[in-house]
Amino acid sequence: IPKYSGAVSGQGNIELLQMPSPAFPPDFEVYDPKITTSVDHNAQGLTGTKKAEYLVIPRRAGSFNIPAAKFSYFNPATDTYNTLVSDAYSLNVQKGKDSDQGGVYASNQEDIKYLQRSGNINSVTQSCHCYGTTFDLAYMRYNKVTRTRDYMHEDNLKLVLGQVLLNHQRAGKIFVKYEAKQSCFHVTVRH
Repeated sequence: IPKYSGAVSGQGNIELLQMPSPAFPPDFEVYDPKITTSVDHNAQGLTGTKKAEYLVIPRRAGSFNIPAAKFSYFNPATDTYNTLVSDAYSLNVQKGKDSDQGGVYASNQEDIKYLQRSGNINSVTQSCHCYGTTFDLAYMRYNKVTRTRDYMHEDNLKLVLGQVLLNHQRAGKIFVKYEAKQSCFHVTVRH
């Protein structure tokens, strides 16, 4: 699974640091980053490193550019603002040799063609659903499993589901992307 990561190190309260957001090509499916922070209390005060690791899935083969990321910070020793600039990256994504194997929604290319004919614009031959590690978890409607007097509104159930998925993402087990227009969570299992 392709990953893009960036790290910032230095003195100060690293926990409060806002990581720069890279500008990925529109043909990349990008998940919320996994953030890790290490902080050390020593004679110089607080020092540490904050790292952001993004799961990125190209939706098609081709050449892509990821522009340089910029990070600005205030340096109290010089009383100035400074800007750091990362390198830009050029990627050449090639079609995988196993790209026609089954997945969760479309078990083969015939299923993908059927879904495309039915008007499903998300059914593409390069979909990450074809690799068996990604699925959508819809939250349009909930049905009670047991008959009880307890009632929880559907909006609350969506929040509970979102929190469970967020906990699994923070534990490093999955990546989650919230699909507002499709009323679902897009989930990719980490290996």
